[in-house]
Amino acid sequence: DVNDATRTVTGDRKEFIGAHGLEVTDAMAVAVAAQACLPLLHLGPPDSPEDALQWYHDSVGNVMHPDAAVARRQRTDEAGVMHHYDEVLSGEAMHGGPVMLSWPAVQSAGTDQDAEGSVVIHEFVHKMDMQGGSADGAPPLPRGFMGAASSREAAAHWYRTWAPAYERFREQ
Repeated sequence: DVNDATRTVTGDRKEFIGAHGLEVTDAMAVAVAAQACLPLLHLGPPDSPEDALQWYHDSVGNVMHPDAAVARRQRTDEAGVMHHYDEVLSGEAMHGGPVMLSWPAVQSAGTDQDAEGSVVIHEFVHKMDMQGGSADGAPPLPRGFMGAASSREAAAHWYRTWAPAYERFREQ
């Protein structure tokens, strides 16, 4: 809930909204934007790098929280029983919607040994993944990706390469 937003910083195309009394500064917005751009490096044409920003075209903005956010969730188990629970989040990307980020999690990227990396990069890669529909671990890939003759072949190559690498990573 961002009804108590205190300040909105608007860039060229995206808003940064502070929730729960957090005042978003220009420096905070730049810190998020700089990290969000990292996954886009080398994705656009060399003469038009701003084209890579199209990966984020469905993002309507960024909601910054002063701490971790608590999301109310529900799921139905195999027996048909509905379970309600709270999930603590440092970030969340919503399909066709905003990216929610915990400011302390953003600040800890690269500095906190316990942090698992950049929550900004993590959530914005989800936004890229969602360009092909639901988040399934692979962004939509064009014909020509890694020499593929079609987008279907590119996706097959992605899964053949990525799945074993991810399994090795998890085992380590």
